[in-house]
Amino acid sequence: MSKEADDGGLNEGVGERCPTVITPVKGKGMRLYPLTLDKSKTLIPVANVSIIERTLENLALYGCRNFWIVGEYELYNYFRNGDVLSGKMSLRPLVAFNYTIEEDRGNADGVRIALEKRHGKTNEYKITGDMIIVSGDCVIDMDWTRLMETYRKTESDMMIVLTGVEDVSNYGVAKIEADRIVDFVEKPDPREAPSNLVNTFINVTTADKLRKVFDEMTRKTLDATDFGSHILPYMAKNQVVRPYVNEGYWEDVGTPKTLLKANLAILQGKISGATLEPRIHPTSTPSIGHDVDVDHVIIGANVTIGNNCRLRNVCVDSNTTIEDDTLIEDSVIYFGARIGRGCRIIRAIIDRFGDTGENTQVGDYEPDETTVVGAYTTLGNGWRMWPGELIVKYSSEAREKIVNAKRYGTHLYKIISDDGENLYFVDRTVLKKTYNDASPPIFGKTR
Repeated sequence: MSKEADDGGLNEGVGERCPTVITPVKGKGMRLYPLTLDKSKTLIPVANVSIIERTLENLALYGCRNFWIVGEYELYNYFRNGDVLSGKMSLRPLVAFNYTIEEDRGNADGVRIALEKRHGKTNEYKITGDMIIVSGDCVIDMDWTRLMETYRKTESDMMIVLTGVEDVSNYGVAKIEADRIVDFVEKPDPREAPSNLVNTFINVTTADKLRKVFDEMTRKTLDATDFGSHILPYMAKNQVVRPYVNEGYWEDVGTPKTLLKANLAILQGKISGATLEPRIHPTSTPSIGHDVDVDHVIIGANVTIGNNCRLRNVCVDSNTTIEDDTLIEDSVIYFGARIGRGCRIIRAIIDRFGDTGENTQVGDYEPDETTVVGAYTTLGNGWRMWPGELIVKYSSEAREKIVNAKRYGTHLYKIISDDGENLYFVDRTVLKKTYNDASPPIFGKTR
């Protein structure tokens, strides 16, 4: 085995040499407000398991054992050194989790920092051999064995996983010539896009090759802090970069709408290997009332459901309470939330410890919008939240973040009402499409 491939056994997977996994997770998650006002978007649950954990579990099943979390060392409190994941999945050899603790200037800069780390005794690099660089905030159905076999058979400096989408206007779109990616076009007009294949932020390369790219770009005084803007376009023009088109499910969980979409995809069996059993946790079964109709659900531990309730396509996290005569469809209910008697929750996300009050309607049958009740937020009885509207318990920190949330220089939200108790706001795309940029009636009383 070559020195580049010798990793000291950390990556000895299930009968084959498996790559190191590097996961850049730094990001404010502004488009997911209020769900990410106080936590990393990678830790938001999808079907009751965090986004990042679903991806890393899948890679561990493939055989990967050496994981690097880049950009948010606070995730150490969640994954620790890997012992919990190893025990949960009965993994042998055990998983090793590593973290960067330095401040970085972007996702690529964070990976560069990880690649520069050396063992103190031997001065050899800690990360060697093949690497999979994968986003911590996407939900994907990927055949990792086929991906790595294709990469190893194909002479390339990097292989980039692409997927086809209908609307390319929000993505980096690959330009392909003779089975090589030669460029990426960011957010093109769909009529001028070179293809419908977009970057999924899953890249395969080797540690040595990527270190050389960083060195080249540094010598040329080129910015090398972001993969999408700097590293991938540079490599496409100066290296051999091959496409790998993934035909399985992929979702970039960047907005409440896509978060809800990913939850529903897992519930409906669109992602192979996604753990859903038991669909109803045994500690919750004795607390489910009479005449409860459930279909395509997952219900966590210590959940109470009252009588005469209907749940369709719903993820219910642990320690939640759903009272009598309630309808919930196409929705996610997070830890410790309360859904009061007689409520209708449709295409909505209720964050942890949210309280809907009674006889309240949150959301409606609008396929393009998702309504969100933020953490620790209590609604009044008989309220109606319209599709696409957002609410969170007031704090000066939350208000400042919402006011300052921008993407490409454009404000993401408009505050509708700020009463000193709750903070009502709405996505500006919803304002434009649904309300013609006018302020909507944030709540309409049903009584």
